[in-house]
Amino acid sequence: MRRRFALIACVALALAGCASLPTSSAPTPFDASARDGSGIQFSAEGPSDGSDASTLVSDFLLACAAGPQDDYATARLFLTSASARSWQPENEILVYDTDTAPLVSTSLDNSAQAEVSVSVLGVASIDDLGVLTRSNGSIVSRTFTLVREDGQWRIDAPDNIILISRAALTASYTQANLYFPSVDGSDLVSDPRWYPSRRLASHLLAGLVAGPSPALDPVVANAIPAGATLPSHGVEVSDGVARVELNAAMPPDEAAQVSLSWQLTRTLTQAPDVSQVSITLSGDTLDVPAVPPVRTGY
Repeated sequence: MRRRFALIACVALALAGCASLPTSSAPTPFDASARDGSGIQFSAEGPSDGSDASTLVSDFLLACAAGPQDDYATARLFLTSASARSWQPENEILVYDTDTAPLVSTSLDNSAQAEVSVSVLGVASIDDLGVLTRSNGSIVSRTFTLVREDGQWRIDAPDNIILISRAALTASYTQANLYFPSVDGSDLVSDPRWYPSRRLASHLLAGLVAGPSPALDPVVANAIPAGATLPSHGVEVSDGVARVELNAAMPPDEAAQVSLSWQLTRTLTQAPDVSQVSITLSGDTLDVPAVPPVRTGY
């Protein structure tokens, strides 16, 4: 029996236009239905006993769409044991047109191995940094190799990529900006990214630590100290306060401390559950008098 794929919607999706982005980052527009951050979730079930190869791959695609909700735990159930441990699903996200269903076809099927091809109308891709690149709407194909494991078909050694529809992307992911100080320190420049909406603050902080997109390197700095690392638990959010813990040295002067607080506050308060940011560096609390007010147009 084909597994169900449930969409639990507590709010409606509203059509949103392209965001206004700095010309220095050379973004391309991507029209999508945007979430408002209040409770849309995908869920999927694991593989059914006795699924044929084509059905297993189709259900795997549904589990990938629900992956941001459970860190791809369900999607890994469709893989061989070795592949489940090594698969890195968010190295690349291929976004396909919601109005066209994936074409799933089996090209090889015998008792020991099967090959299943999936063709979609690609509209964009997102790299491991969360940077979206729009594509020309061409057909993209991926082939999955399946083997028998404990008598059941399982996907073996898949590419480190997931395929999801534009609707699934905008239900489970959020477009947000990383903010980096301009070289002269007078402004913050936005660097647009797409991250899973779940634990958004943690994704945003990791993005800041990794640094700006290459296109922005000439015009921005990073107030986060070089070599800073994050705790494994990411950012804990409680009662609207995001508690940022960085393993890094405290910036040496007040101007650098203010810039760091400004960058972190402006970036993390985009998460719907964050209204304030508390910052510690290697156990020392960052306490600055004030951060500059939010500016418009950046």
